[in-house]
Amino acid sequence: KGIPVHISSTRQSFCYDFISSWLAGDERETISRYIKDIEDKWNLTSLFGEADMESLMACDLFPGCDRAILLKLMADVGNDLIDTTSIGEAVGRRKSSVWQPQYRAFYEGLLEVAHMWDFYKDHAEGFHEGNAARIWESYTRDYFRMDRFYRLFQRAYAESLATYDGDLQDLFARVRDKVENLYKNWFLDHLSENWEEAAGEELAAVGHIEGVEQQADFYRFHVQNEKNRVFVIISDALRYEVAVSLSEELRQDHQCQVALSSMEGIFPTITKFGMAALLPHRELSVKISGTNKTERLSVLADQRSTESGSRDAVLKAANRASVALSYKALMQMKREERRAMVKGHEVVYIYHNTIDHLGHADEMAVLPGCDRAVMEIKNLIKMITNEWNGVHVLVTADHGFLSTYSPLLEDEKLDRLEEDERDVEYGRRYMILKEGTDPDYMMPVRFLSGHTGMEAFATHGTVCLKMRGAGMKFVHGGISLQELVVPLLDYHFLRNQSKEYQDNRYKYDTLPVTLDLLSPPKKISNMIFTLNFYQKEAVGGNRRAAVYTLYFTDSTGELVSDGHHVTADRKSSNIQERRFERIPFNLKSQKYDGKETYYLVIQDEEGKTRRIPFTIDIPFAMDDFDFFA
Repeated sequence: KGIPVHISSTRQSFCYDFISSWLAGDERETISRYIKDIEDKWNLTSLFGEADMESLMACDLFPGCDRAILLKLMADVGNDLIDTTSIGEAVGRRKSSVWQPQYRAFYEGLLEVAHMWDFYKDHAEGFHEGNAARIWESYTRDYFRMDRFYRLFQRAYAESLATYDGDLQDLFARVRDKVENLYKNWFLDHLSENWEEAAGEELAAVGHIEGVEQQADFYRFHVQNEKNRVFVIISDALRYEVAVSLSEELRQDHQCQVALSSMEGIFPTITKFGMAALLPHRELSVKISGTNKTERLSVLADQRSTESGSRDAVLKAANRASVALSYKALMQMKREERRAMVKGHEVVYIYHNTIDHLGHADEMAVLPGCDRAVMEIKNLIKMITNEWNGVHVLVTADHGFLSTYSPLLEDEKLDRLEEDERDVEYGRRYMILKEGTDPDYMMPVRFLSGHTGMEAFATHGTVCLKMRGAGMKFVHGGISLQELVVPLLDYHFLRNQSKEYQDNRYKYDTLPVTLDLLSPPKKISNMIFTLNFYQKEAVGGNRRAAVYTLYFTDSTGELVSDGHHVTADRKSSNIQERRFERIPFNLKSQKYDGKETYYLVIQDEEGKTRRIPFTIDIPFAMDDFDFFA
């Protein structure tokens, strides 16, 4: 509507075939410039804004269609009209769009909004568990997903800033504000309140939650009695939900067994305490060292220093065939140098520091930067298995973290009172005092053995103590589940000759999910038509996402339609949510024999194909239009 003189109803099939073939070819940049010029000349963007969503979904030739879809979806989110089904369908169908790279970050961000909203609807009544251990179990099984959705949204938002589009970015900023409110003011606040009510008395009395494995027992339970060589990767601030992503990627990329569990981090959840807890020891203690002006608290393992330069000695005191290494130093070595570093050692600790470094250097980079940490750990594990013939790797962390896009408001910051001059040490989320002081605006947490002459306290909820300098968007040290839940990933590499692998290859070989046609019609009777597909298996475990190419051929293999790509990456266990509906096809302008067999071809990334027979019976399919006459 609005440009009828330029539409040829009798020649649309040929025109569509011609333009879409050009877009798919080597001269794509040229046709892309023409398309954008036409879009501007005829003000198609405003026309697309008036079109219904289904019409926009069916069009792949103009970037304005994607833009109009996004503007409609973002406006709905901004107005609290969130239709998660529509968002999911739009993201799925537009993944094969020619213009997908330009708008990918916006679509991915909206998909995470849909996931967060579904989580909210599932838990709209809040969190009301009375037992701390059960809340812990719920977090590691279910609640952590909200942290993950939020992190992935912030990653998409950061990526979207690389492409300027004033209207889209303004609306996406409004979406970000909605996400921030949902995450901070609903999820974090309500979960923290329930957690503190359920866990407060236990933390004050014994300093930990009964029935939850403790970080301080890590070496004794998982390393000390290991018969074979074990590699331990300690990634500073590797939060539980990030470790879930790591475990999923390892299962899909490696031939391995992976088990993910959790431990309760030692309080306060800061590096020097968490790193000490992961070392061998019978008892952890503290001492005040330095002068009055540079006084600081040091953590000792059986009276030995646990500073970074002393950890190798602590390990060797428990097992002479041990070594502590730095990831950064290892990556700067040659292969033979790395081999020499671990030769003859039974216990190898490798310290990795990406997330915590990013958090303290650039708070805005920490959530997007978690992907970098996952990639580095995966590569480190490959190095262990390939260069050092390692089989068993444990991945854990010293602590987790809290991170939000928006800084804390003034009422979320606490001033320390004058009587807190008995401070031994304090951070954004904790305070350690000499005995005899009890600030009523903080939560007591039993400190180590309880015989240190000191007392420890945590801030409530997401509140932080006022301190100089940056550090209000990335914090740790407190008792939130995001800070306390420490991941423990147990990785076993399976060599081809191992009995476990030979007996259970179907469990460990990574295979692409399968795409199939849903309810195939017997006959095609239109030049332009749509088909519905579905993904047979959910992505997860040893099933990975895959991109399929769809097209039609005649019995000789000659192409008779345009082609389409479908990214089969759905993770839902509900098969209805793994459908790809109304995938459009356009037959080439030629004669079709209703008695011949034609084939829908479903081709995977390796070029393997499946053919599904069809009949094409279209009277007068070939018109008299000769483009080249």
